[in-house]
Amino acid sequence: MATIIGISHSNIHRWVNEVIDPAGNPILAIRDALEKINPEAAEEFIRLYLDKTT
Repeated sequence: MATIIGISHSNIHRWVNEVIDPAGNPILAIRDALEKINPEAAEEFIRLYLDKTT
């Protein structure tokens, strides 16, 4: 996913381990990358992200 989004693997690691949360444009990039890999995962990601921020 890092390669598709064009970011470092360490950023993905930080997000997965909840060290930092992605915000802004990275959210859209993650969704777009997941859409290419697994459309259902993209929908789930957005649902979980929105639930977490509200």
